[in-house]
Amino acid sequence: MSQASERAVYESAIVWNGIPLLTPLTGVGHYTAHLLRALTQPQTGPDIQVFLARRWKSARALFNDDDFSTSLPAAEAAVARARLWRRVLGRVPMVRRLVRARQAIAFREGCLQQRAALYHEPNFIAYPFDGPTVVTVHDLSFIRYPQTHPAERVRFMTEHLPRSLQQASTVIVVSDFVREELIHHFGDSIASKISVVLNGVSSDFVPCPAADPALQQALLKRGLHYKKFLLSVGTLEPRKNLSTLLHAYAALPATLKAQHPLVIVGPSGWHTAAFEKLLHRYRHESIHLLGYVDQKELPLLYAAATGLIYPSFYEGFGLPVAEAMACGTPVIAADASALPQVLVDCGQLIAPDDEKGFTSAMVKLISDQPFAQLCAERGVRRAEELSWDRAAGQIHGIYRALLSKP
Repeated sequence: MSQASERAVYESAIVWNGIPLLTPLTGVGHYTAHLLRALTQPQTGPDIQVFLARRWKSARALFNDDDFSTSLPAAEAAVARARLWRRVLGRVPMVRRLVRARQAIAFREGCLQQRAALYHEPNFIAYPFDGPTVVTVHDLSFIRYPQTHPAERVRFMTEHLPRSLQQASTVIVVSDFVREELIHHFGDSIASKISVVLNGVSSDFVPCPAADPALQQALLKRGLHYKKFLLSVGTLEPRKNLSTLLHAYAALPATLKAQHPLVIVGPSGWHTAAFEKLLHRYRHESIHLLGYVDQKELPLLYAAATGLIYPSFYEGFGLPVAEAMACGTPVIAADASALPQVLVDCGQLIAPDDEKGFTSAMVKLISDQPFAQLCAERGVRRAEELSWDRAAGQIHGIYRALLSKP
């Protein structure tokens, strides 16, 4: 398509809900940030107006600094604020409804002022909008594993997702697995609306040599050594199956544990009591909780790890698996949900409840260097197939098709 034709298609505003950017960036927040950045590059591409609850900002202005995180609250303060809001919204459902209603009014007013022609909701539940609407659905864990979510979140999603899907002109899903989940739970009639657009991997995630000064500084800060620790990344919540991870690690031979501590990265989520109890049981093991890790440091930890262990029961995509592969780090993941589509043949897939299987896989990864190197090389090649630019190109095609309709 010529630049003139491109401008003609995008002459009216495209709007996104950018509220996922306002808390520490977890899955949906990273999806929103990376796609908005990719969608507005190069400069000849369309600009997108981003709704930030109390204000609007163009995506191009939002991401004109390479370090978007500098415009966000300090990580620790933001994590604490997000936890507080989760508790408030969970205990007082009316507060969630009032906040949502106020946001919907502000969103509608902003869309009218900007003559919005198309709306993309990256976080499941769309605000009312009169034009073409694109909704991204990342997974259906609230249906499949409701016990792993706060009760109010399950009620909210159960009440609002059917309407959001009905409103959507196109439903973007992040894997074939999620497509099948949607059709199974909402019927064949939704199939024609669905477009599969695999997530991408940020260019920040690349292999890093042991001598790199930034990497050495990160390891020194954490008391770790290059390729001498096992890594787990993700929000601490039941769906991540961290109990299997702890049991499997504890069963490793003592000599391997002494040489390879287990490092768990991720903010505290919800329903963590069982995990904390188990962690106390294994308090004498070489297990380190790092909590939320800044996006500048996370690629370094991936690159320095012996391997990523990812036993999650259920993932719509599994971004940490792709990020680890991009960093040249072998992966052991659960043979469940979307993870086989992401990992393909680039690592070890183990049944999520097979503790002995995960233990054996970790032993193989640590002990068999040629095998680990093969997994690392395959993983890098696989990660190259997953880019946000590729995802943005597919989504541009969806936008053009919707905006070109009479």
